[in-house]
Amino acid sequence: MTAMPEGSITKIMAIVRDRTKKNVLPDRCTITRPSGNPTVSATGTLTWSGGGVLVSYEGSTSIPCRFEISRSFRPETTEFQEIVASEFAMYFPTDVPMQTGYVIKITDQFDVVRWFEPRKISNVSEWDVVTEVTVEEIMPQQEPA
Repeated sequence: MTAMPEGSITKIMAIVRDRTKKNVLPDRCTITRPSGNPTVSATGTLTWSGGGVLVSYEGSTSIPCRFEISRSFRPETTEFQEIVASEFAMYFPTDVPMQTGYVIKITDQFDVVRWFEPRKISNVSEWDVVTEVTVEEIMPQQEPA
C-alpha cells in the first residue's frame, strides 16, 4: 500500500465539504448573535433591544443549511396521544460559527418565517462535513402596538 501524498486528505475533505454545501444543504437561513430582549415587528423583522449581529459565512449572511423536520419525531416519548414537536434537527457546514443563544431564521418554500434557538451542537471533528444542531422553535414576543 502506498502512502497518500501529504495534503491529499485535506484536499479531498475540502471537495467533499464543497459538494455537501451545494447538494445536501438546500435551505438558506440567517443566524443572529443577539443581545437584549427580542421583538418582532408586524412585517416579521426580529430585533433586539441591545442589537443583534448577523453571522457571516463565506462573505454572505445567507447560510446554507438543512432543516430536518422528520428528526423531530421521538417514538420513545409518545404513546397514545398527539404531541406538538418544538425540537428539530438542522445541519450546517462544520465551519459555520454556532453557539447556543444564537437565533436562526429560516423561511420555507411557502414564505413562512420560523425562528429557532440552538439547544445542542454536535461535537465536530476535522473529518465531519456537517454539524448537526438540535434546535427548539421559539416565538419571540410581539412588538407593542
